[in-house]
Amino acid sequence: MIHDDFSNLLASDTFASGRLTNPAHPLWQHFESTHIIQQPTYMSQYPPGNGLMLAVGQALFGTPIVGVWLSMGLAAAVIAWMLRGWLPPYWALLGAVIAACRFSPSWGEMYTGGALAACGGALLIGAVQRLIGSPRPRYAILAAAGAVILANTRPYEGLAVAVVCSVFLAASRPTLKTALTRIIAPALLVLLPAAVWMGYYNQRITGDPLVLPYQLHDATYAANPLFLWQSDLERIPDYRHQSMRDYYQGWERPRYLRKREFLGFNSSLVTKIYVFSRFYIGPTLLIPALLMVFWRRGSGMAMPGIAVAAVLLALTQALYLHPHYVAPAAGAMILLAVQGMRRLRLWRPRGRPVGAAFTAGIVGVSLLYLLAPLSGVLTGPGRDPTPRTNIIRQLQEQGGEHLVLVRYPPGHSSHEEWVYNRANIDQAQVVWARELDPRSNRRLAAYCSGRRFWRLALPGAKIVEVELSSLLSAGVD
Repeated sequence: MIHDDFSNLLASDTFASGRLTNPAHPLWQHFESTHIIQQPTYMSQYPPGNGLMLAVGQALFGTPIVGVWLSMGLAAAVIAWMLRGWLPPYWALLGAVIAACRFSPSWGEMYTGGALAACGGALLIGAVQRLIGSPRPRYAILAAAGAVILANTRPYEGLAVAVVCSVFLAASRPTLKTALTRIIAPALLVLLPAAVWMGYYNQRITGDPLVLPYQLHDATYAANPLFLWQSDLERIPDYRHQSMRDYYQGWERPRYLRKREFLGFNSSLVTKIYVFSRFYIGPTLLIPALLMVFWRRGSGMAMPGIAVAAVLLALTQALYLHPHYVAPAAGAMILLAVQGMRRLRLWRPRGRPVGAAFTAGIVGVSLLYLLAPLSGVLTGPGRDPTPRTNIIRQLQEQGGEHLVLVRYPPGHSSHEEWVYNRANIDQAQVVWARELDPRSNRRLAAYCSGRRFWRLALPGAKIVEVELSSLLSAGVD
């Protein structure tokens, strides 16, 4: 249902097909959609990391959602490893369980990612913590691997975490020989090939190794800059489709302009704090989080605490804050919460183990975050398919190849997009295309003459068959 999910699924389908991108379709104007670029190639705007994990699930297990589950399991394992840099084994395992329980109901069922970025952040922070105490090459390699994952999932927020980790590593004052031979050189063995690959990836998609697909997409479609500190655009792009104009110019741009004002910025800041607190802290971890705010100096929590603060500070300049934006600091947030639980556990007023009871309650409620929705899935009827999914199933059951023409009625929500397609549009059994002017529609009909044509009727979400001859001989009323 979500724009971002469809874009990530396009990346998954592309990678699972053995390609880094797809040739631009000769009639690409009919297939434009949010968060996707069509020129010079047809591909998702997002960094490739999440799409690659989805492609693993699609290629090996037949469905991209398995890649999501693998990402979540990997993130929990790496968070456990990260926590071992500060905590005893029992508490590290407990922290990983809490992380899995809190994050899985959201990140485990959406294609927009979060888990892989959390994995990268935990790998970087955990490796740097070990490098500070024992500068071994393998930790430098792991830190570099974490940085590469962040660069290919959440590069902006990941950069904030990387800067904090670099400052703490430099503050540990390793000797020049140690820094060069045991930290920098091993890290470059990972970073240099990764940088070359990322440049090649950009080149294949955008035609320039230094231009990200995200940048190209925004230069083509965005009606406002990505960050609030940037100067406003001199020119708003022209849009071929009203729904895309409604999304970029009618929905995003007013929010950007409002958040550049004093009251709008502060209102947005309160909303961002609420979204972050609800997802990462909530009532369950509130007391441990507050305990960490007032923890005495020397607790060893400076690096993870500043990493979380740096990501939140960076996101004050972003238009939105969704929970997966903070994913690079998710492991650090879990570490702070578990350390707060350890302190809470020691609270014994009048010799009674009140703190231990609170801690056990936190663990129990955390388990419910996962078990309650899971039990609903296992015992309930499940979610109803979306109307778009129902139409696809209906057409697949009929056999043959189909093309659904989409034209939105006035007032249609730009968040209810129907036009998304497979990586290889011409080979897809069901293709979704926008209706344009009569001449363009005739070209589309002639190009896809081997398909059965349908028109989507909204708001009822029904399809009506259209005769090919009517498309070829007359305009669309």
